[in-house]
Amino acid sequence: MCGHKSGSEAAIHAMKAMYENNDTDAVLLVDAENAFNSLNRKAFLHNIGITCPVIAIFVRNSYTVPTRLFVIGGTEIQSEEGTTQGDPLGMAIYAIGTTPLLDLLAESTEERETAFADDITAAGKIDGLRKWWDELTTIGPPFGYFPKPSKSWLIVKPERYDEAVAMFNGTNIQISLEGSKHLGAVIGSENFKRTYLEEKVSTWVQELTLLSKIATTQPQAAYSCFTAGYQHKLTYFLRTISGCEEHLVPVDEVIRHKFIPALTGGHVVNELERQLLALPPRLGG
Repeated sequence: MCGHKSGSEAAIHAMKAMYENNDTDAVLLVDAENAFNSLNRKAFLHNIGITCPVIAIFVRNSYTVPTRLFVIGGTEIQSEEGTTQGDPLGMAIYAIGTTPLLDLLAESTEERETAFADDITAAGKIDGLRKWWDELTTIGPPFGYFPKPSKSWLIVKPERYDEAVAMFNGTNIQISLEGSKHLGAVIGSENFKRTYLEEKVSTWVQELTLLSKIATTQPQAAYSCFTAGYQHKLTYFLRTISGCEEHLVPVDEVIRHKFIPALTGGHVVNELERQLLALPPRLGG
């Protein structure tokens, strides 16, 4: 997904469509152990020179020798593997550095897959997913990608559960009939989605209530916090989880009856004013 706008959203919608396909038995969500710090530096320096030469010289200058990391208290350590924490190009380097791994997976297996950062997801038949997992655990480590079974989930359809348990016996992969989080959204049953959203909304209500208290004395700071950051969390869920609008009603109530009055000095807005305030400044909001 490197270089693609809203790459995580594309991955979410693609995998959700695969899961809902009648030919799909399950979805396997894989996470890696200490991924960004474990990426094979020698391998990605070589691969980036071929796959993305436009940044190759910069990356080579930054990573040819161990990176100095300074720890509070005066200690210094050498970073010899992976990408450096805080590097603006760290995400791009990781994505490009793992592209050959994804290409090998696609060539050697028939399962459909998506990847975003260190989260790789595949969908297909139970036996095919087991072969895909075995292949990933074989070719991943040379690239510095170490799949962690305890952080990986197999989301399986009910009629395939027994087969999945038998096929993945001994892998330590967690198997679920309900669902799991996927890049901030969810894959799985409606019940799991409802429970997940209820937990999120409860947290958001508490956070927005606190932000409303801050807005009474620091309205500009609170407004900037909401418009430049917080609201994008809400719109992300609206774009990636279908049918979540009804679950967000408590959040809307806090915005309307607590947050906006805190910004406007206690004025309770009517519907027309609410619509006006919802507009961006460039449109007169």
